[in-house]
Amino acid sequence: MADFRLHHIRFGLVAAALMIVSASTIAFRSKLVSALPPPDDVPEEVLREEVILQGRSPIDGSPLSPVEYAELEQELAEAPGGAVAVNPEIQSLIFQLKLLRLLKDIVPFW
Repeated sequence: MADFRLHHIRFGLVAAALMIVSASTIAFRSKLVSALPPPDDVPEEVLREEVILQGRSPIDGSPLSPVEYAELEQELAEAPGGAVAVNPEIQSLIFQLKLLRLLKDIVPFW
């Protein structure tokens, strides 16, 4: 009788292990299927070779046509000293932020 119980317990453990393995396999396969991109998604290889005809302004990020972008680049190149005039308040704020970064490097617990 003890041998029958032992066999019954072993059979139950094997059945439980098989159920766990099959459930995890089903869950894993469903995650694989859900991880696929949508069918109408453009592949990255195609996007890499696509020629971009629109540009963005380096000043404010607004969209520009190729002609407007070339004109803006020319204006920036002709600017005195190669730099665009910055508001003095913003210039002061940038200096203060750089100074704060330097102080944080020197005094790490501050």
